[in-house]
Formats: sequence, C-alpha cells, structure tokens
Amino acid sequence: MKIEEHPIIRKEVFQDLVKFLTAIDTNLNLHYSNHTIDPSLNKILDSAARLTGRRITNKDLLCILQVYPNAYAIKHNNKVNDHSEYLLTLPENIPVNTFNQCIPLRKEELLNNINTWISRNRNSSEITHPPIGQIIRKQKQASPSRIHKPQSNSSSPTKISKSALMNGLKNDSSKFVFRSKDENSEKEKNNGLSLLERIRLKEKLKNEQKMKDTPEMKYHTYIQSKLVPIYDIIFHIHRSQDKQQYKSYPLSKLVSIIEDSLDYPTSQDEIKDTVYLLEKKLGTEKIEILSRGGVTAIKVIKLDRNKDMMALK
Repeated sequence: MKIEEHPIIRKEVFQDLVKFLTAIDTNLNLHYSNHTIDPSLNKILDSAARLTGRRITNKDLLCILQVYPNAYAIKHNNKVNDHSEYLLTLPENIPVNTFNQCIPLRKEELLNNINTWISRNRNSSEITHPPIGQIIRKQKQASPSRIHKPQSNSSSPTKISKSALMNGLKNDSSKFVFRSKDENSEKEKNNGLSLLERIRLKEKLKNEQKMKDTPEMKYHTYIQSKLVPIYDIIFHIHRSQDKQQYKSYPLSKLVSIIEDSLDYPTSQDEIKDTVYLLEKKLGTEKIEILSRGGVTAIKVIKLDRNKDMMALK
C-alpha cells in the first residue's frame, strides 16, 4: 500500500514508522520465542534499532501508537531487581503463539492507519501524542477485567478408605515366585547376544563415549545444540525485511542481535562458529559468509524452515 502525500510532514517520517514497527515486531517475536515474561521497553527498542540502523526512541513508539493505538501495550515494570521503568507487550487480542503470522498484516494495518491519519490531519506539522503515563492509564482502563472461574468440587482429592489403602500396600505373592532361567530366554532378553558379545559391545560403547568426552567433541555438540535457535533468529530477521531474493547483513551486527535474542548467555565466538556451521550444513545456496576488504558479511538467500530443519537434524 502506498503512503499518501501530506502537505507539511515529509513522507520519510511515515516510512520510518513502518520500518520501526517491523523491527519492533521482529524483536518482540524473537523475545517471546525464548521467554515467557514481557520484555523491557528499552531493550526491545535498542535491539530494533540495530535492525534499522537508526536509534528508536520512546517518542517514535508513541507516534506509532498515536496512529495505530492497538499496536502494543505498555506497562509499568513491577519486577524486583529490574531497573527498567516500562515493559512492552502485545495487545490482549493477539496471542503470543500466533503473533508471527500477524506481523505482515500489522504492517498493512499501520499503512492504512497512516493514510487515515493524513486525511484527517492535513494541517498538522507533526504527529502529536499524549505522555506515556496517560497512554498506560488509558490502555489499563480499556483492558477487560479478568474473570477467575471458581474451582470445581470435582478437583478436590478423592478420599481413600483405610482398608483400601492397606490393601494397596500389600505385596503380591506372585512377585516372589522363583522363575528358572534358561539360555535361550536370557539371549532373547539381551537381544540375542551371548555374554561374550555383550562384554565386547559394552567395551565398544565405552570407547565411543571416551571419544565423545574430549573437549573438541563436547564443544562441537554444544555448537550443534545452538543451530536451531540461531537459525530461527536469522529466519525471523530475514523474513521481516522487504521481500528480496537475498539480503546481506554485516556479521558483527547480526551476531549482536543474536546475542541479545538468545535465552541463555552465548559468547560472540560461539555464535560465529554456529553461523559457520549453518553455512556448512545448509549450503551456500541458503547462507553464505563473504569477506571482502576486511569486512565479513552473511548473505541470506531464500530460506524454507521446514526443509532446512531436516538438514539441521
């Protein structure tokens, strides 16, 4: 959808709002894929700024909410040992598990709302908005109160009679009946292996385990465990960009975004090693790492998550 011309405000101002919404949505989606708690407003804006290459302020977010009131919900942060003043979350009508599918539609809704705002505010020289505290109060008043259902009586524990309890504690005499063993039944029990064959197999497995316990193998296993989470972050970032055949990202910038998005602390070197392993497993027709003039970039071509997951397993 095309943004209409405004007599006073430059079109770039509205285009920036669309970019900011897409970047914020991408980072919110990444956050909720790894966390169940709502994120700090400042953290999301800082991470989104890395995607756009521009600083995103509270004022930018409030301009989005002025044009698109249902885009996000802002809350006061009541968490202990967390100095962030505000939390940013999804509006109540969007479940977290369906947010990823809503992102393209939200962009279209913002574009539509921008054009509506332009048609109604042709004499305005800027997008004015109320203070953040007023927006929080307004959203809180509009939020439907939660209804707590009374607990069903059927959920109470069933009473067990003393006699039934004692019967349940008695041992079945059949457990103590002696059962003779023959060689064939023992072989069936042990997958047809004789005692000597079982000893050899045990020794072989022991040696294989020793190989797995080397520092190199442990690190390789650790990096493999990061493949899917890091792939998902790259997938969501790439999906949020304008539809192109491929897109290149500076490796250092991408590593910083991944580092902020992962649930567990992961060093930048570990992230880089995982990205290189992704290139090896998926092939350069999907992900290619290029170095020119001392600058390393990752070229992301068309990704297909369902097919790519098969290659990563």
